[in-house]
Amino acid sequence: MKGLILKVVGVWVAFIVILGVFGAEIGIPELAIWTVLLALSNVALVVQYRRAKQRS
Repeated sequence: MKGLILKVVGVWVAFIVILGVFGAEIGIPELAIWTVLLALSNVALVVQYRRAKQRS
């Protein structure tokens, strides 16, 4: 289960990075801002998941 979650998170982070770079390249600062916000929300989700996992 842990390996699957890490793969999903890895793919998601790669997608966000590509999207952010693409947004910056074509001159859409909003896209870059949204990708940063998405990345931060994903980090928060992973942290919450790990804390919940430690409690159980």
